[in-house]
Amino acid sequence: MRVGVEAFWVKLMYRVWIMIDGNEKQACLIGNIVTLKRLREDFFEEYHAMFSPLVRERLGIPPTSELQQTIDFLKACMCDPQHLMFFCIFDNQTHKLIGSIVVRSADHPNGQLGSWVNENFWGGGRYQEALSLLLTYYFESTDEHIIFAFVAVDNVRSIKAHQKMGFMIDQTTQQSHCYGPDKNSYKIIFTRELLGG
Repeated sequence: MRVGVEAFWVKLMYRVWIMIDGNEKQACLIGNIVTLKRLREDFFEEYHAMFSPLVRERLGIPPTSELQQTIDFLKACMCDPQHLMFFCIFDNQTHKLIGSIVVRSADHPNGQLGSWVNENFWGGGRYQEALSLLLTYYFESTDEHIIFAFVAVDNVRSIKAHQKMGFMIDQTTQQSHCYGPDKNSYKIIFTRELLGG
């Protein structure tokens, strides 16, 4: 398994682009099929529009949540020091926001890594590349040695996607309140060593 992971990482190339918008610096991680852009207020409506019923169910978000609730949540994330890196995922072909990927502090109750992609953009390697870009950037810009997430036990697609990237699954189920009190999740772990350097 490690040989396949190393081969994948060797092929990964990304560029970091700093845009100056007034006084604001905006970091973008640009891959071949997706670009990660730091969360900004002008992304809020598009972010909410991609919250399909399936995405909401997977994230434990009420199906009736309104745009203003999403805006309030995203504004809170932008001010929360526990949200260390919050990127929106954009498809390079359509230039649409298709999801997000977040790194939170290690003591966050929902785990360090959080992500979602609208189901219309599943397949084609978009999430794999987004995760690769984020993990490479995270480990190159910090001294951390691991990153972890919680994945709902019944979210087999997500479990397999993370295993494909080299995440190790802790088979002990635990309750993670991010999915609700009735859902168990696995803790999944990725280490710096899996980057191959």
